[in-house]
Amino acid sequence: MLLPILVALVAVTSVTGGFLVQDAARSSTNSSGPSLIGLQDMFASVAEANAAATAAHLATAVSGQEDRVNRNLYLDALGRANDQVALVAADLGPDDPAQAPLRRVARSLAAYSGDVEAARLANLNGLPEADDRLGQALSVVEFDIGPAVAEATTLTRDRFDRDADQGRLVVLVAIAVTVVTILAMIGMQYGLALRTRRLLNPFLVLATLAMIAVLAVLVRGEWVRTTAIDDARFGGLNAIVNTAELQSRTFTIQSELALALVDDGSSSTARRERFDTIEQLALEADSLVEFSVADADSARERAAGEALRVRWDRYRSDVDAVVTAASAGNATEATALVRGPGLSSFNGVNTAIESVLSDNRTQFIDGVEVADSAVELNPWLCLLLSVAAGLLVLVGIQRRLGDYR
Repeated sequence: MLLPILVALVAVTSVTGGFLVQDAARSSTNSSGPSLIGLQDMFASVAEANAAATAAHLATAVSGQEDRVNRNLYLDALGRANDQVALVAADLGPDDPAQAPLRRVARSLAAYSGDVEAARLANLNGLPEADDRLGQALSVVEFDIGPAVAEATTLTRDRFDRDADQGRLVVLVAIAVTVVTILAMIGMQYGLALRTRRLLNPFLVLATLAMIAVLAVLVRGEWVRTTAIDDARFGGLNAIVNTAELQSRTFTIQSELALALVDDGSSSTARRERFDTIEQLALEADSLVEFSVADADSARERAAGEALRVRWDRYRSDVDAVVTAASAGNATEATALVRGPGLSSFNGVNTAIESVLSDNRTQFIDGVEVADSAVELNPWLCLLLSVAAGLLVLVGIQRRLGDYR
């Protein structure tokens, strides 16, 4: 009676493991995977909104008239950011730990937009607190939204990693039990052949083939899933995290430049410290750009990485020019550089980062979807084959008992 027990164990472990892996794959495809992408899209929109709001503010301060183009760019980007927060929250589900930092992002976006509007009205009316209100808005993004997005990203990536590992131990146990069961079936047939002088028991042979099919389903599903997840993680997700870090540093540089220009009351030492921070961030971004180029694993990704390098070098040059002008006390020239070529090259870098992110997003999502499809039917196939094997074993045992009568 050992054989029916082994077949039952195969059924329980393979079906349980199949459903665990299936649930994890669906979570990666429908929740944690899209959320990782959505968080980076949302932060890119915040960066665009911040750059446009700063450009519009500086333009008004210089000309006395509102820059409608950058004003509309700000409103569009802010609207996208709010929509993307809602989409990410819906993808994650209500009980996900990343909901807490996402709520902070939503609150901070509301506070940020309020400060931008207050700075805009003060600027249009020539009030002295205009620059302070803009500086407060920029600080909200740098010290509230940025860290909250980073926390949400870390929590979501942890969930993705848990999804990738969920059910694996149970599947490995199922594989081991299936191998033992197959060996037991072969041993039983060999012993039966010696005792009855019959070479084969057809029902036990069919049961063995069913068990071999279960083993094939389990091994193929786990191998394809692991390979696809690894490709998604190392070929897509790591590059996405790298571009997120690059995006964060580029955004912080732009914010620090704006804060340096609008904070006229700061001491020369404070300004120097701010410029030193910008230089350190730029050096870190240099390494991240080079990583994006070196990590490219397709012709399209290499082309996107080279375009990013070109646009980053242009932005880096504009940043150096702004810092040089501001350090020399030429605030008018520094402001003109930030409003003109600085904003243009910043948007160019942001667009290039989005291009790199798009290519890696495709690779990431494709890998996750392959992993999902590889295990979607596994629990049902294992259940069907195990039940068939169990019935065949019972009939085969009865047949063997008949041989002894």
